[in-house]
Amino acid sequence: MSLEMVAQELAFLRQMVQKQAEAISMLSRAMGTRLSRQQMCERYGICGKTLTARVRAGELPTPGVDGKWLLDEVVEWDTQRITLRAKAGRDR
Repeated sequence: MSLEMVAQELAFLRQMVQKQAEAISMLSRAMGTRLSRQQMCERYGICGKTLTARVRAGELPTPGVDGKWLLDEVVEWDTQRITLRAKAGRDR
């Protein structure tokens, strides 16, 4: 497989991930799905103290006043981070 084909396949996969993230975001926004602290820890494979530290450092979105995260916001946050990392990789 040539380098150009790999780049095309990677671009296609990024588009598919973006479309899936948009669909999840739309559904979770409509349903108002919220994630608990435990669910956030499980999602990122971290403990509660690390979750708190990452939120304070701005590495994860902040929870709402009820202490829970809107799934829509978490998916959007993840998508933005993936996009930034992909762009940084292309700029090298």
